[in-house]
Order: sequence, then structure tokens, then C-alpha cells
Amino acid sequence: MINKISVIGGAGKVGSTFAFLAAYMVLAKEIILLDIFKDVVEGRADDICQAVIDVNPNVHIKGTTDYNDIKSSDIVVITAGKPRKEGMKRIDLAKENSIIVVEACKNIKRYTPDSKVIVITNPVDVMTYIAAAVLGLEFSPSRIMGQGGFLDSLRFSYFIKEELGSNYLGQKIDAMVIGNHEEEYMIPLVRTAQIDGKFLDNYFADEQIKKISDKTKMGGTIILEKSGPTYFAPAYAIFKMVNAIVNDTGEMMSCSAYMIEEDVFIGVPVKLGKGGIKLEPKRIEDLSLEYNLKPEDLIKFKDGIRNTKITLSEIGYKGKYSVTRFS
Repeated sequence: MINKISVIGGAGKVGSTFAFLAAYMVLAKEIILLDIFKDVVEGRADDICQAVIDVNPNVHIKGTTDYNDIKSSDIVVITAGKPRKEGMKRIDLAKENSIIVVEACKNIKRYTPDSKVIVITNPVDVMTYIAAAVLGLEFSPSRIMGQGGFLDSLRFSYFIKEELGSNYLGQKIDAMVIGNHEEEYMIPLVRTAQIDGKFLDNYFADEQIKKISDKTKMGGTIILEKSGPTYFAPAYAIFKMVNAIVNDTGEMMSCSAYMIEEDVFIGVPVKLGKGGIKLEPKRIEDLSLEYNLKPEDLIKFKDGIRNTKITLSEIGYKGKYSVTRFS
């Protein structure tokens, strides 16, 4: 257990659902939900307190509009931002949400400069870079990360299980997605994904594997079209990341992390623990070898990097992070 977790955007469905999971699983003594909607965020805090009274009666949960309340947080999660709506262009989403992330990170830097920061706001690779640029060189890349790849990895695992159908008997599924957190740039690692230690081609034909991969890329969009923006899976993905940091598990997860040589945040496999990201992400060439990337996937990974940089340029963001050491 750590002392304090703060959620910027705590009145929203993703932020408040994560806060409930964090309280229920006793991750912190204090949880701060910060939002611009005073009554809503206070109500969310009260609701969570009442929900966990029999499992975590001592947790202090506060809904607030005052950034002073995030002071001395161990971890800050940024979920604030406009949700992605059907048909909305990513560039428009990026412009609106960059303003929100800049304001949040200015206050994180002021009130809790020793915290680890997890960005959820979309487009997440772009927003995580902006967060890092605002937080500045005082924040090492090991303390700044975005959620995206791990959420996509959960979806990848689900669609593998779905394709197994009645042949799924509780087998352990290991599946990871890397790359830019946008449908056209996501890379489900189909060559290294495993079911009980066996590769996918032991279970599926090539066309089935392609179907799983395609569904993974469209997982969020499919739900968006049916019921609106997703929140249960993103909230659980945040919980898993925070749990790995709080309990120093060293779990390998795909997160938007800083690649020094590329000066970009993008989804790559990293180990999470007490200090945040334990080791510097591997170089592109090393990732390609370790995960047996297809040539077209390597191109897609580089295209995802290019897309993030183009988006930053298109929204007119001129801030730079550009650290030369990872920790």
C-alpha cells in the first residue's frame, strides 16, 4: 500500500471506476478524485467510500476541484479529457485534450513533483509526450507513462479466447500489442502470443489469426459504436499498471514509454515496479528481433512514431522533452 493516489478527471467513468478498484484492492491510504464538476466528483467519492466500507473502511477518499489536494501524491493518473466520439477526427480530439493535459501537468509539477504519472487521455501517445514536455527534465522518463498498449493487450487476449470457443478451458493466454495506440498502427504480436505456452499457429489457421488481430485493432471502436466510450477495460488496465508499481511486481506490460533515440512516447514492452518503468525500452531493432516482427509490422511501428510526431506538429505543440538518460 502507498500513501496517496490522485486521479485528475475523477468524476468521469474511467477515473472513478479505477478509483473504486484501487480502493477495493487497498492500493492506497488516500485517494483524491479531482475534477471541474464539484457535485459530481464529491458524489463519486462518497459512493466509492460506501461501496468499500466492509473491505477497506479506513481509506480516505475525497472529491475536489482544488489542485492543492493532490499534494504529495505517489501516483497521479490523468483521465481528464474529452471522450472520443464516433466520427471524430483524432486531430480535433488532440487539440482539445492537449489544453487539458497541459493544465493538469503544470499543477502536478507544482504540487507533487516526486510522483509517477500515468496518462490515459487520448490520443495517448501524443498526450503522454505533451505531459512529459510540461513536467520537464525533473521528471525522468521512468516516472511518465501512458496507458494504451496494455488495454489493447487485454482485448487481444479476449479475442483469442473468443476464437477458441468451446476449446477454451481456462488456458493461460499471453498476448501483447505494441505500437501507436491507433487502430491503423497497432501491432498485435501474433508470432509471440501464446496459449498455455504454445504459439497461436498450434490452435488457429492463418485466417483465424488475422481475424483475431483485426478484431483487436477495432476492439474499442466496436464498443464505441454500440454503447459509447469504453471505461471498464481502461479502468482495469490502469488498475493493473498502478498495482504493478505499488506492489513492485516487475510485470511486463505494453505501455506508452519514452524512446530516447526517437524522442517519442509509443507502446512498447516495459517492466513496471516501485519506481515506475524499471528499464529503458529497447531500441526498435532489438524489439524487432525479440518479438519476431514481420517486415510490415516494423514499418507500421515506425509509421506510428511518425504519426505521433505529425499530430504534435499539426496541433501546433512546440514543447520538447528530449532527455538523454532514462533514469
